[in-house]
Amino acid sequence: MEGRADRIYPGPRRPLESSAMSTDPSPMPPIPRRETLAIAAFTVFGGLLRVWSIGHLGLVHFDEGIYAMAGTWILSPRGLAGIDPTLISYAPPGFPSLVGLAYGLFGIGDIAAILVSIAMGTLTIPVVGWLARRTFGPGAGAVAAAMAAMSGPHIGFSRMALTDASFLFFWLVAIGMGQRFLERPGALRAVLLGIAVGLAQLFKYNGWLAGVIVALSASAWIATHPEARNPREQARIWGWGALAAVVAAVVYLPWFRFVETHGGYSALLAHHRSYMGGPSTWIGHLRIQIREDALLMRGRQWMGLVGVGTMIGVLASFRWMGGSRRLSASRFLEALGLAGFLLFAIEAFVGGAAALVVLAIRFGWNVSRGVALVAVGWGLMALLTPFYHPYARLTLPLLGLTWVLVGGAAAILFAYAVERVGVGRLTFFFGGQTILVLALLPEFGNWQGASWTHPLLESSDSLRLACRSVAAELPRDVPTLRIHARPPVTFYLSGVVPVALQATPEGLVSRSDRRSWVLLDSAMLGPGGAERARQLARSPSFELVREIPTRMNLPTLLDVDPSTPIQSPIDVSAPLFLLRPKRPGVAR
Repeated sequence: MEGRADRIYPGPRRPLESSAMSTDPSPMPPIPRRETLAIAAFTVFGGLLRVWSIGHLGLVHFDEGIYAMAGTWILSPRGLAGIDPTLISYAPPGFPSLVGLAYGLFGIGDIAAILVSIAMGTLTIPVVGWLARRTFGPGAGAVAAAMAAMSGPHIGFSRMALTDASFLFFWLVAIGMGQRFLERPGALRAVLLGIAVGLAQLFKYNGWLAGVIVALSASAWIATHPEARNPREQARIWGWGALAAVVAAVVYLPWFRFVETHGGYSALLAHHRSYMGGPSTWIGHLRIQIREDALLMRGRQWMGLVGVGTMIGVLASFRWMGGSRRLSASRFLEALGLAGFLLFAIEAFVGGAAALVVLAIRFGWNVSRGVALVAVGWGLMALLTPFYHPYARLTLPLLGLTWVLVGGAAAILFAYAVERVGVGRLTFFFGGQTILVLALLPEFGNWQGASWTHPLLESSDSLRLACRSVAAELPRDVPTLRIHARPPVTFYLSGVVPVALQATPEGLVSRSDRRSWVLLDSAMLGPGGAERARQLARSPSFELVREIPTRMNLPTLLDVDPSTPIQSPIDVSAPLFLLRPKRPGVAR
């Protein structure tokens, strides 16, 4: 029975140890220097993509404004205890805590908040490489790191002041700690697992699922391995597992108590249940999320770049996957053909499923505990994710596990291709697969105008510039600016002019005090919001001063309207409408 995934590749290997859960696996060989350099290079490259034109980034998503304002806890004499309770229904305080620290270093501003996501998103790349390497052995780490570095969805959300990129970092660390715990349950590993799961829970309310994945993986391992069923071993697993659960609860307890004193945790759970669908919505949500992931990766040239970059990761570790020191031209063509398989992996559901098929053919049930945990985690997240409202960012945990699975599957395929398959057959198979994938790409979204410059690298500062224009138009003596707008607008205008929030757009224009001006954000009105805003701007009490154009970036648009992937062309405009009280005697 095979005990470690670092011995899954063809070629001479040492005898295999027992895979019983009580057996301490042999130490993992150090990561080869070439693979370490490849992971480091992909981390640098991925960081450059995420920080691209940082001066032209800004807040545009609804939730970004909430997190940016919550980060001002750094100015409160109470510290984190004085954080804005408005945050509760959006997320736990993990990300705003980091934003507050960034404000302390760089000053309060949108770029400081976005820098947190850029930093955490970049750090996720080596974590993915580490997790894939410890799960599947040499070669897998470089491939997985390459995919993480150039993932369109991850790049997009790493360039926004949202909690998701930071959450993925801590969630994947928790998965790695879960692997270490299952390999050898003990007090220290239980504490580390509990801390990791607790931290993940502090960044997103579903962070506890990392602990559930560990428990399910332990149960599956015990059920399929009789040697792990003796009472002593089970006592170690569940006893130390209970300690991990207690530690996670202690880490999360301060926030739980904060929520209890500001509305109650039951109200929070009821709020989130309102976003849940049932079996009848599962298929529809799945289709939407597949299209969203493909749209966030859109552009055939970009996908080709991902395929080539991932192949570089494979080639960088070729020496440690059963190959020779030098690559002949024929073997290089064989390796390049593997890009067809890797193109599938740009999408969380399809790529992970394809990787699992490869692993199942290779191993069946005879896998290591680390492989079993990642497979169980991917299956659970693939099952649960479509039950929730189909926000594109919710697929990131599934996508992270997909990178790990595809890293292992790609390394396996490449090793076997080099050692056991002829050049002609391999080139024919993967070449045909690549052509098929490229032919099917238009089915997943709007691909017109694809170019090397990905839409996710475009500027996102139009709302900040629009708010500057609003401030320039306002008279100095204006007592109040009444607004119905995204929270980022409040963030940008706070301190510039007295702002009064209005819950409904109709209430915004239904009355006038002859001095207060009005700002209406068409993005608040959903699809077709600009036309509806123009109708509201014809109020008898107000006159339109200016229609200020702004654009929503693609990740924000997918949250506003999940049907975006099937629309052509895609409308990203979201103008602001600045109104002033109509002067007496002026005809409409």
